Amino acid sequence: MLPSFFDDLKHVYIYLTGGEIPWDYIYGLFEQAVYGGRVDNPVDTDVLKSYLTQYFNTAVIGGSRGSKTRLASNINLPNSSNFSEYKKICEDLNDDQDAPSLFGLPANIERS
Repeated sequence: MLPSFFDDLKHVYIYLTGGEIPWDYIYGLFEQAVYGGRVDNPVDTDVLKSYLTQYFNTAVIGGSRGSKTRLASNINLPNSSNFSEYKKICEDLNDDQDAPSLFGLPANIERS
């Protein structure tokens, strides 16, 4: 546990002192620590990895892209790494947060 903690601190220090963001490390944290054990289908794991690389990268977080990244039809990611801007997006989500459109799926996907 302790060596892992120091590895985390090392990565944060590298980023804060102007080093490159360790994206593979961050993707691993999401895949293993946040979703660890709950994604048990290889296809779902691939979808998770796709979302992580699409929405967590230097262009999106660093604000270096020209236009905002569209998360869904009515949700745009900010051109910054400002936590409060991302928090506001989450707070503004309505109760229909599992809507198929949020995942790039057609509205009628649940009909069978």
